[in-house]
Amino acid sequence: MKALVTGATGFIGSHLTRALLDAGCSVTAAVRSPDTAASNPVFKQTRRVQFDLERLPPDNLWHYFQQPDIVFHMAWEGLPNYGSSHHLEENLPRHLEFLRRLAKDGIPKVVVSGTCAEYGKQYGPLAEDSQILPTSRYATAKHVLHLMIRPIFEDCQSRLIWVRLFYVVGTPGRNSLFDQLADAIAQKKPSIDITGGEQLLDFLPVEDVAANLVKIGEKIDRGTVLNLGRGEPTSVRRIVEALVAETGSDLTLNWGRIPYSGNESMAFWADVTRLNRLFS
Repeated sequence: MKALVTGATGFIGSHLTRALLDAGCSVTAAVRSPDTAASNPVFKQTRRVQFDLERLPPDNLWHYFQQPDIVFHMAWEGLPNYGSSHHLEENLPRHLEFLRRLAKDGIPKVVVSGTCAEYGKQYGPLAEDSQILPTSRYATAKHVLHLMIRPIFEDCQSRLIWVRLFYVVGTPGRNSLFDQLADAIAQKKPSIDITGGEQLLDFLPVEDVAANLVKIGEKIDRGTVLNLGRGEPTSVRRIVEALVAETGSDLTLNWGRIPYSGNESMAFWADVTRLNRLFS
C-alpha cells in the first residue's frame, strides 16, 4: 500500500507513520518542514513532501503527492484549545478545500480523523448512527467538515472513511491531563490537582490506534463512518493511578480540586460493533 500521511509529525500521525512502515507500506509524509522532519529517524524512512494547508499547490494534488493509494488525513491545527473560533473560521475552510480537491483530482481512498466529541455529552455506548450533538467549536468544525465532504466524495466515486477517535493514551503532545501528569512526574512535583476522576471514558493506547488505522486502510474498501476505541469504559482515576504506578512516582493526586469540563460526558464509550464486523 502506497500511503500519504498528513499531520505526520503530530501525536497520532507519527505513530501511524511508524505503523505503516512496520506493515511494509511505502509512506510519504506531508509536512510543513521536510528538513526538520528528517531529524526524526522515523521520517528518514519516508519520502517527505512540503505541505501547508494555507498554501496548497496549484497543480493536481493526487499527482503532486505521487498518486498514493490512500491518504490518512491526521492534520488539524489549534489543539488543545477546543473552544477557539479558529476551528470554524480557519481550519474548516482549509480542510474542506484540501479534501475537495483530493477527491476531484482522483484520490482512490481517504481516511480522515474525526472525533468522539462529535457525539457531545451523551451517555453510554455510542454507535456511528447515534445523534450528533457537538458542544465545542472543534467538534462542530469536524462534524460540518464531514457533512460537506461526504457528498463530494460520493460524486467523485472516491472512498471516504471517517474515523471518530475516542480517547488516545500515549506519548504526550496535546497538553491533556496525561501531558500535565507526565510533566509533574518529570519535574518531581510533590502533587498535582486533578478532577474527581469519576468519568468513565473510552481509552486506547496510541500504538493500538495507529495499528487499527493501518488495518482500516488495508481492509476497508468502501466509504463509511467508524468508531475507533476500546469499546468499553474505564475510569479516569484508574488510568491515572496506573500511569503513576508505572513510573514509581511519589506524586500525590489531589482528587476533586479541578472541575470537570462542561463539554464532556461523564460516561460514554465507543460501540465498535461495525468496526469488528468489517475486520472479521
